[in-house]
Amino acid sequence: MEALKAGVTGKVMRMRNHRVKMAIFGMVLLFSFLTACEGFPADLWLWMRVSGITPAYAVSGSTVTLTVAGSNLTGVSSVAFSSAGITVVSYRILDPQRMLVTIRVSPLAPPGFCNLILFSGFRSYTYVNIFEIRTL
Repeated sequence: MEALKAGVTGKVMRMRNHRVKMAIFGMVLLFSFLTACEGFPADLWLWMRVSGITPAYAVSGSTVTLTVAGSNLTGVSSVAFSSAGITVVSYRILDPQRMLVTIRVSPLAPPGFCNLILFSGFRSYTYVNIFEIRTL
């Protein structure tokens, strides 16, 4: 009886190990396929990410220094906003998680939300509706 029980337990363990191996193989195969596709970067985990901007808005006609929080920000080569009324005066990377961006908002800038665009080499990273322009 013990031999039969040990045999069944051994089969179950082998089946579990097989399932785990197949799941890992499937993930590796999928990642290999995706990285081989044109336009899908192999360094996915190195992408820049922005988690927020402080302050999240500026008033028309003002100059403001923003703190951008996120990850992998050290590769930023240029900063822009989608609104024609915002001019980036300067930016400075403090560490991989923070950077300072000084902007000037035109008095004629249209109110509403706009996108933050970070450039790194040949890539651009757009963060949609992350910043707001307000009027007095």
